[in-house]
Amino acid sequence: MKKAIVAASFGTTYEKALENSISALENTFAESFPEYEVRRAFTSRHVISALRKKGSSVDTVSEALEKLIAEGFDEVIVQPTHIIGGNEYERLCREAEMFRDRFKWLDIGSPLISDDYDIGSVCGFFEKKFGGEKTVAIMGHGTEHAANEVYQKLWDRFVADGFSSIFVGAMEGSLTIADIIPKLKDGGYHEIVVTPLLLVAGEHAYNDMAGDEPSSWRSVLEAEGFEFVPVIKGLGEYEEIRSLYAEHLDRTINCQTITL
Repeated sequence: MKKAIVAASFGTTYEKALENSISALENTFAESFPEYEVRRAFTSRHVISALRKKGSSVDTVSEALEKLIAEGFDEVIVQPTHIIGGNEYERLCREAEMFRDRFKWLDIGSPLISDDYDIGSVCGFFEKKFGGEKTVAIMGHGTEHAANEVYQKLWDRFVADGFSSIFVGAMEGSLTIADIIPKLKDGGYHEIVVTPLLLVAGEHAYNDMAGDEPSSWRSVLEAEGFEFVPVIKGLGEYEEIRSLYAEHLDRTINCQTITL
């Protein structure tokens, strides 16, 4: 039986970020599940189009699945590398579901943060990596989708765990840097370490987080008198996070559900 994992990422045009995060995560999948062949797919049509103009060919999820059918694969797992289950993830699921009857077995994995167990795991990573003396603001993408509640749940978990100097916000949605600044002022904080809650350190990390535009987190924090200390590193660059994704894959393969 031929088995494959389709690692489905939003994608990036930043070559270094692609190598350091997406390729690294795909390598983790290949090493952790050697009986599966790992294929790449991107979900952002904009990114795919931009890469193709540069001469780089990257499949959509449908294209990757069509190729696997043509090559006689029987068992396929589509594993998203998205952080939360918002609109992008739901589109991915709808696209992959159209192929379910064309394989002997097809399943779709879950994003990095899908339940309370995942929230605890991700918070544990940040607490170990950035907790202690530092004041940290974590920047996610954000969405108008109900999944945006994940950011508040992460923040609440940090507080419950005794890490009240770790804050969470997003570029879009209902919890932004504007919600964090009053807390920073109330706490008398000055030096703020800011790092992305994004798989890759690409355009959003360099521009929306650390860029010079008036709306960037850097500009907003500095305008309020804080010292901005960036950590421009995607989650895919951390072995601990890649292991969490591999754990998701393992749960899908073994049809496991973890609850607290």
